[in-house]
Amino acid sequence: MGPAVVREWSALLEESHKVAWLEMRSASPRVQRCASPILSLQEMGKRELTVAMSMPEDEASLKWIKLDGGTYRIDTVSSPVIEFTRPFIGDAVMRRGRLFYNSGFYDGPVWNDKALSFLNWAKRIFARSRQLLTRDRVLDAYVGKEAAALRDSGFTLSNI
Repeated sequence: MGPAVVREWSALLEESHKVAWLEMRSASPRVQRCASPILSLQEMGKRELTVAMSMPEDEASLKWIKLDGGTYRIDTVSSPVIEFTRPFIGDAVMRRGRLFYNSGFYDGPVWNDKALSFLNWAKRIFARSRQLLTRDRVLDAYVGKEAAALRDSGFTLSNI
């Protein structure tokens, strides 16, 4: 998805689903909301490409990992979040974005499913997202109309 499709996609999700956009990193283990998942070309390289999506009521249950340097990152394995990595565009290459979540996690030897409310919400988010995208079998990915237009104009769509 290019920036225009991300804008359209995020607006559709915000209309039809409860979505909180969250920064993945924070100076403290507290939620820091993003105004938007849209990353302008000028911001690429200056802001982290990955943001988290959650239901607003799940924000208090997020788990944090303390990183070297004293910053924190959302523990996406055990927290009720979807990761959205924005695509990166540069030098006639568009690197693949990613939409991903874990349905559960191990706590020692015990498997824990995430809450059913989160799993149902995540499935609805993915179903809605696929409605805007076209399956590209060569890339083994879903591609937005903006990415397809860039490819047709000579850009390389990278699956890395």
